[in-house]
Amino acid sequence: EATRGRNDDRTVIVATGDLFASAQQWSRAGFFYRQAFQQSQVSAIYQRYLDALMNATPANLPEAEAVLARLNDRVDREPGLLMARAWILQRRGRAEDAARDIQAALRRIDAGNVAEVQSWAGQFRRILPEPQPAIDTLTLLKRGVENPDWLDYLIAVTSAERPEGAETAISILRRLASASSLAPVREVSLRSLGLTLYGLNRFEEAAAVMADGVRRSPQDWELNNNLAFVLARHLNRPQEALAYAQRAAELAPSRAETLDTLGVVQMENGLLREAEQSLRRALEASESVVTRFAVLVHLADATLRTNTPEARAQALRHLDAAKALMDAAPPNAIPRPSVEDYEELRGKIGSP
Repeated sequence: EATRGRNDDRTVIVATGDLFASAQQWSRAGFFYRQAFQQSQVSAIYQRYLDALMNATPANLPEAEAVLARLNDRVDREPGLLMARAWILQRRGRAEDAARDIQAALRRIDAGNVAEVQSWAGQFRRILPEPQPAIDTLTLLKRGVENPDWLDYLIAVTSAERPEGAETAISILRRLASASSLAPVREVSLRSLGLTLYGLNRFEEAAAVMADGVRRSPQDWELNNNLAFVLARHLNRPQEALAYAQRAAELAPSRAETLDTLGVVQMENGLLREAEQSLRRALEASESVVTRFAVLVHLADATLRTNTPEARAQALRHLDAAKALMDAAPPNAIPRPSVEDYEELRGKIGSP
């Protein structure tokens, strides 16, 4: 309905495609991206269109190849198009040709441009989604670059996806965080190190790493936010956490993540009215199912702690809304820690 009569409005067409893509309805998303691509061949559009074609079930390889044919004079010059061609070649069973395009794309990105590196890395993992083949290829790619720090970083975060690779990941990330000659690599390595330790329930170590990150980058809302959450929820140091949570919310006042953490920290400090206010603002700002689910559970917890006559019924309503989100989401879309928080609180409250 939104696009009817507005076939020349690329913004609306792309936004409609994005809605279907967010729901992983790739064929429908591709229908709208195709319209946009016919009007403009800028990278933001062709990448969306190619992603929709390749993520469809089955992948629409002939149409993806037709897109590249239309952009033929640009393919060998643009990293994104080289990676798209590598993705197609990999699907066609031409792994050696795909590897050449992956390497060619790597040579064309600026190691100092984090956005370019992240884009390349994201496309790389779509081509090689399994950890070990990805690690093997990244190791081979190190031979052809002057500074392998970004590749070592990607090896580390890929290794961390498997329990047996955690210690290798931690060792690499510690080295890069302290000694990489590239400032962006030092920053992302420190951040990933803290999150890796957190994922292993090594909360004291995670907090120490995150605190080091805050000292290096005091205006980084994410580092402040993560440190506050670990201190309050896992180390029983809510008073210490409050200043970090407040700073994160000041630095990113419209992000659901910072408002959620602020609400949790306020709750753990017994500031229940303030916590409810922060969590309601977080709920309004939530843009993803995962974030909204977590906020609803935290809001239920804060509401229950007010111990008012209507608190239990209100908390149950929040948990029911969270369950509806979980039931509608794809399997395993909600992180296990959030599900465990939900189950614990549901058990504490009991049935309606």
